[in-house]
Amino acid sequence: KEGLAPLISARYYAPGNVEFPDADAYLKRQAQPSLSAPPGEKPAKIEDYALGPGKARGLIREFSEYFPPRAMNTREIPMREEHVALAGSGGFYALTYTAPKSVFDAHRPIFRRMLDSFKPLPPKPAK
Repeated sequence: KEGLAPLISARYYAPGNVEFPDADAYLKRQAQPSLSAPPGEKPAKIEDYALGPGKARGLIREFSEYFPPRAMNTREIPMREEHVALAGSGGFYALTYTAPKSVFDAHRPIFRRMLDSFKPLPPKPAK
């Protein structure tokens, strides 16, 4: 109803990534309040996650989107975002679920099923 659809993404960050050298650096950055956060907002809490047979760390944070973008009559939409990071193939995977706050809980079971069934790909054999 807000005009923004829930979004699930999976990204792989290879070893040596300059922006995010490891999962902890990724989560620390994601935990910081957004640029549009009210003054005094505290970082999101990073917690341990149990994923199927594996373990990971993650957080849930809140922020606002303005929709439609680049329009004169934008409206603020409260959003919630869940970031989960897990090691794999030398680097790490970042799995993210973003949705308007009003529908976050309703669609979160889909993201949880993805997390529980996620299997990192094995590294490519050397040539």
